[in-house]
Amino acid sequence: MMKKCINKRIGLFFIVLLLIPISLQANFIGMNWGARPMALGEAYVGLADDPSAVFWNPAGLSYISSYSVLVSHQNLYGIGDLYNEMVALSIPLKRVRLGMGWTQINLLDEYSEQVIALSAASIIRYKNIPVRFGISLDNYYVSVPGYDDVESPSTKVLGIKLPGKFDVDVGIIATPLKNFSIGFTARNLIERSITLVSESEKIKKNFALGAHYKWRDVVNFLLDYNWDKDESSLHFGWEIWFFDVFAPRMGLNRDYLTIGFGIKAKNWTLDGAVYSHEELGSTYRLSFGIQFK
Repeated sequence: MMKKCINKRIGLFFIVLLLIPISLQANFIGMNWGARPMALGEAYVGLADDPSAVFWNPAGLSYISSYSVLVSHQNLYGIGDLYNEMVALSIPLKRVRLGMGWTQINLLDEYSEQVIALSAASIIRYKNIPVRFGISLDNYYVSVPGYDDVESPSTKVLGIKLPGKFDVDVGIIATPLKNFSIGFTARNLIERSITLVSESEKIKKNFALGAHYKWRDVVNFLLDYNWDKDESSLHFGWEIWFFDVFAPRMGLNRDYLTIGFGIKAKNWTLDGAVYSHEELGSTYRLSFGIQFK
């Protein structure tokens, strides 16, 4: 029994040591933000026209004119006990679009990290150019179930202890041409720090500049440039729609290829994606969305 407990704690130490530095980084492949963006090489800032916009670029919520729900499941690197879920929804009001999102990464039921986002977006016109803008309030929460001596991060507001750490994202999308849009998002503007098992990691500011070009209403080309104070990365993706029903997709996420598909009906969508890593294995993601007219 003692040996089992020691092995469990050693395993926990390495889990936390591995996940804290990488999973808190914006746009990490482990955080499930929908299958379509993943298939497009995670180049989505200039489009973001579904409920996952709460994570990608809150300005994209202003594209959505119906009540919409998007759910997504992911298995990371082929490891059975390493999975991730996402639920996001949009609520269209007369002058503003609201959005909510939740995503969680879970490993062996020993480590859990979740993000909850509340977003709002609207649109104005400047010299006949549509300019969309949005803001998200994010809550980052990490827990280690079954370990009473591992304290989860919290925030004090007016003397009240709230679970998790809060941060803010902002975004904008401008459409200077009919088939061309430019998007920008700034994530984690407050740069909160999370400490767990004596390991502390700051949720660093992350910026992304994206472009979206639509050719003949059937082909979407997307390009994103992401950067923070330590590194930068380039992302590229494209999709082609056949009869506005089926779309193959391909992308380049840093140096790795992503592929996927999309199926679209009148009131629902189904998307799948695969991200292949030569050392860790393949990550699979599947999303289903429904729109209520």
